[in-house]
Amino acid sequence: MRLIAKNALHRARWHLDGAFDRRYGTTTTKVIALSTLDISSENVEHGVYYEPTPTAVFRQIMRRVPIRHEDFIFCDLGSGLGRTLLLASDHPFRAIVGVEFSPTLHRIAEENIRVYRSRRQRCFEIRSICVDAAAYEIPAEPTVFFLYNPFRPPVMRQVVGNIRASLDRKPRPTVVIYYNPLSAHVIDELGFLPHKREVRLRYDVTREIQRRVVVYRN
Repeated sequence: MRLIAKNALHRARWHLDGAFDRRYGTTTTKVIALSTLDISSENVEHGVYYEPTPTAVFRQIMRRVPIRHEDFIFCDLGSGLGRTLLLASDHPFRAIVGVEFSPTLHRIAEENIRVYRSRRQRCFEIRSICVDAAAYEIPAEPTVFFLYNPFRPPVMRQVVGNIRASLDRKPRPTVVIYYNPLSAHVIDELGFLPHKREVRLRYDVTREIQRRVVVYRN
């Protein structure tokens, strides 16, 4: 009976989460293994499957990370089908950019950006870039980086090293929001974002887990 109840909750969660796509005509509610995609990057072995950030979770996170959105670019590293980009546009960021190394996911994200219309929307400068995050040129402006466990430590070291080098060249406010922070030790080891706190989220009864978010800033 417990397993039946858990499966029912799981299906209900996906149905509710899919309401985002049904409302806006987008395609974001999927789980996609990287092995099913044509990805040329040598870092594909260090990538993690695509799963969208739950809508309610993202909104919880943004309520708990007090920033002046107008001062920042929002950058999702490993943006997949682009749901987080669309949700971020509820806030008046300077611009929103997604970094995705799968051409297939990138093309779908571009279509999602094209069709998305919401009365909540405050930022309309949204784009997806098809590039390996390890090769992405870090924006020279203050940036909020969002990561939903997109890659394993070998790529995380390259990406975080690039952010640190960019800040060394031009110091500026930087925030890293790391959801499901399985490689957070990489950021901790480099120590260039000294202010760290964990954001408590509601317990996920459908998966029987406590979701975790760590926020770093300089």
